[in-house]
Amino acid sequence: MLIDGQSLSLVGTVVHLAERYNKIKNTNLSGQEVLELAKQGDEVSSSEAKLMFQSLAKAIYNLQYSFDPEKFIIGGGVSKNPYFLEQLRKSIQELVKEVEFAPIVPEIVAAKFHNDANLIGAANSFEQLKKVKSV
Repeated sequence: MLIDGQSLSLVGTVVHLAERYNKIKNTNLSGQEVLELAKQGDEVSSSEAKLMFQSLAKAIYNLQYSFDPEKFIIGGGVSKNPYFLEQLRKSIQELVKEVEFAPIVPEIVAAKFHNDANLIGAANSFEQLKKVKSV
């Protein structure tokens, strides 16, 4: 998905948030560490985090408007970070204020299994496949 002419995977992930920050500041911080700096008000990390949150908000809003899912479930390690979810919801609210013709507010929730969701899903998929093959 393109957001303002850039791939969402480059502007809308915590991994690339850290890469952008580390390139500017010549450091080697994790995405979670960069988010913590943004939470504390660091100018560079706040600016880069804002780009990420705005990009994610645009992507989520467009998916909401196009497909009308019940909710968006955020997984991965970042889903345990209340600041991440709070800022994402805030960015969506700000975007919705700008869109007068369709003020849809998507529901954003953290995945129940956070960073293990993909592993649990893979294990479940394997179990289902095993049942089909044994029939």
